Amino acid sequence: MASSWSTSRVARAPTVAVGDVTILPILDGELDLPAEEAAPDLPPDARPTALGQPIDPNGRIRLPVICHLVRADGRLILVDAGIGPWRWNGWARGRLDLALGELGVRPEEIDLVVTTHLHADHVGWCAVGGGGRDARPFFPSARYLVARREWEHWFDAARGGDGSVAYLGDAVAPLGRHAALDLVDGEAPITPSLSFVATPGHTPGHVAIGIASGGERALIVGDVTHYRAQLEHPDWSPVWDLDRAMAAVTRERIFRDLEDDPAATLVTSHWPYPGIGRIVRVRGRRVFRGL
Repeated sequence: MASSWSTSRVARAPTVAVGDVTILPILDGELDLPAEEAAPDLPPDARPTALGQPIDPNGRIRLPVICHLVRADGRLILVDAGIGPWRWNGWARGRLDLALGELGVRPEEIDLVVTTHLHADHVGWCAVGGGGRDARPFFPSARYLVARREWEHWFDAARGGDGSVAYLGDAVAPLGRHAALDLVDGEAPITPSLSFVATPGHTPGHVAIGIASGGERALIVGDVTHYRAQLEHPDWSPVWDLDRAMAAVTRERIFRDLEDDPAATLVTSHWPYPGIGRIVRVRGRRVFRGL
């Protein structure tokens, strides 16, 4: 399907078509993180080569934060909401709002905001306006979809969650107060072409977003993977995976599924931008080929 979106100074990558669905990756910002957290089981001198990306003299790496604007089934859908305007953890302000403006997309045109999970770098533009009770949904016409299991992990006191993490109060809790939130059970459909795919491990209710249209498939994997070296080493789990063992199992399952299907596209959130391509075997090794 042809897209009406143009390239922009903020979002330079072209759209990717999956049947009649189009996906536009938008770079919201970067995370500045300790490299030891990305690969805690590797010795420091091995990390730059093993991870395949630079580590600065202070032992820190930068990971892109990519959101995805999807046109599917007559709806405009945002998958994950980036860092947002907040400065949690000292992160720089996100620029998704600027990118959407350059693309001519107004916040009120977004029909659905779908989150893979509720970590701070995936929910930042869900609600804005100062935090606490003054916050409001940034996309005023959208329904916000969150996996019920994920919501319960962070917010249901009976299950150990109390919503006390600061960013949850700023950017996520207001969705409930404004009646903009829908909790989704299991691997439910989002639209005829999109569905939730259970991918637990990084968080208990983490989901990928499956896309199927015109005999083609794609999977927006969120934090199933953080860097390309995990293709060959799916057992390399960062400390950000709450259940590192389960995350490794999920990662291998997803990579194997995509590798086995020549019509399947991998869509990542933290690999080098734009982070969209296919997994293939070359001389017995898994290799990423960008589109």
